[in-house]
Amino acid sequence: MASPTRAPADNTTLIFVRHGETESNAEKRYMGHLDTPLSERGITQVAAVAAWLGQDNVSAVYTSDLGRAATTAEAIAKACGVRATSDVRLRERHAGVFQGLRLSEARARFPDHFAKATEQPTPGTSIPEGESALQVQARFVPLLEEICRRHPGQSVVLVTHGGFIRTVLWHLLESSYATARWARVDNAGFSIFRSEGGRWILQTWNDTGHLRNL
Repeated sequence: MASPTRAPADNTTLIFVRHGETESNAEKRYMGHLDTPLSERGITQVAAVAAWLGQDNVSAVYTSDLGRAATTAEAIAKACGVRATSDVRLRERHAGVFQGLRLSEARARFPDHFAKATEQPTPGTSIPEGESALQVQARFVPLLEEICRRHPGQSVVLVTHGGFIRTVLWHLLESSYATARWARVDNAGFSIFRSEGGRWILQTWNDTGHLRNL
């Protein structure tokens, strides 16, 4: 495991947002690096999270280049009065041979790989042709370090994906991988990490209060 990303000056805030619900989310499909449009519910969720975060003093918005995240980020950036910056390093974990398949289809077609990927996997476990958590970590750590250098003491929104955000949790808090991978990450929910005393503190996890009335 790579060393935890060193926290910058106190009060730097990273707000990780999962994109709004997609049609494939509703169908329980593995998408990884494939793309899929937001569902009607997802569009409503995006409007809600954008309105909520627009009340904060956000200095920058970064986003995965995949459409479901970029669409979410554009709405948030507009509400915050900034421009969204796209970065491929915020992409979801590549799901390999599972990509495009429903969960039930992946289980039926690749039972051995499905069991390995879902029953006590390690950070180095990957679906064939896909990425492991260690590989995701290797691409996002340099990005986080760059963002922290650019925005010390500021609040930054990063719009990305569920698997990515779980890997962030595991990395920044040096937590158990088994625990982090089961953390709930809802569509259009957000999680906040704040720097204090040279370390990252988890301030909020998977906040969905802004979606309560949807």
